[in-house]
Amino acid sequence: MLQSENKQVKYKSDKVLYPLLALWFIVNLGLHFLSNQIFGLISVILWGSTIFGVNIYRSFKEPFALPGT
Repeated sequence: MLQSENKQVKYKSDKVLYPLLALWFIVNLGLHFLSNQIFGLISVILWGSTIFGVNIYRSFKEPFALPGT
């Protein structure tokens, strides 16, 4: 019982953590490559799509189980 509760907390925290990490990467890449706009735009698109793609894939593969289900 305790193990399933720990998994639920982990999934819930991951759903909050992954978008924040993705936003952090995008902002940092944007600031770092601000001087070279074309390369910066390409990097932000690649990093952002990769991070959000992994997040979306994991959310469909391991959906957050509601308590009592």
